[in-house]
Amino acid sequence: MDTIINRAEIKKEVQSLLEGNWKKGILLTLVPLILGIIFLVTLTFVQPNSVSPSSPEFGYVGFGYSLGQSVHGAWTILMFLLVFIFSALIMLLQNSILFTGLDWIRNPEMSFNPVKSSFSCFKKTAWWQLVVIMFFQTMFVIFWSILLIIPGIIKMFSYSQAFFLYKDVQSRGEDEAKKYSLISYITMSRRLMRGHKWEYFVLNLSFIGWFILGNMSSGIGYIWILPYYGITYSNYYNKLIAQHPEVFDSEK
Repeated sequence: MDTIINRAEIKKEVQSLLEGNWKKGILLTLVPLILGIIFLVTLTFVQPNSVSPSSPEFGYVGFGYSLGQSVHGAWTILMFLLVFIFSALIMLLQNSILFTGLDWIRNPEMSFNPVKSSFSCFKKTAWWQLVVIMFFQTMFVIFWSILLIIPGIIKMFSYSQAFFLYKDVQSRGEDEAKKYSLISYITMSRRLMRGHKWEYFVLNLSFIGWFILGNMSSGIGYIWILPYYGITYSNYYNKLIAQHPEVFDSEK
């Protein structure tokens, strides 16, 4: 029978870990924070030129309409590619934080360079495999969201542990990792999250107050909030997988 993971307990453990180590925690999350801001600013200010299909520079109306469609169509594709590339970049940085946080939770005395650890997922094999997992995650969530919004959200929670499972399998060695397909991590996550999705949802809700404080401080508060937030989710997975180690055998 599943044991409820105590939200207050895992947060307290993270607070104890960060006590006296806030500099490490902040430096670990600083690069993704800065790049995330750049990403948002880029999307805000980079917009297609607003040219009317019937404007003089397009010539007569028919030609202008056709060319206008082409320009905006090309821009849409470009923006989609930019969003995907930036999202993949941020995902790799975020998982670098989460993976380091997981190692840190498991070994509180661990010595590491927090800035270098922000790029730990940019390894030759890991980066593209994580991007592929992200792609399938996104496609599955979009598919379920097309049906209804609520199923899409539920599936998003179901697939939330896929990256952590990938990390743990990879740490077992290359021979062990070959036994799993990249999609299998999503399936394993779905099985791991059975009976825990509401619990995970409440954990997300518990940070709303912190995010409000972060916004009220013009974003400055996020310097302290993000390490706490990220490592809490690493600790949640650590507790969850300890309950269900058998999930690794289900996809071999």
